[in-house]
Amino acid sequence: MRVAWQIYSRSVSKVIYEVTTEGSYRSEETINGGFPIFLRNAFAANVRNLMADTGFHNLVSKNTTQPN
Repeated sequence: MRVAWQIYSRSVSKVIYEVTTEGSYRSEETINGGFPIFLRNAFAANVRNLMADTGFHNLVSKNTTQPN
């Protein structure tokens, strides 16, 4: 699964970061009615890959506090 992420900033009213991630899920077992499980787990892999993206990490870990 490939996910195109766009991080939107409400404060500046525009997309401030874009990245595409890829993730997958595989099971050795047959899962009855398992398609939603496969989709959820593949999406979860994409979320983990977003969290591991250096640009995203730098964006969300910025110190936005200003000295008084």
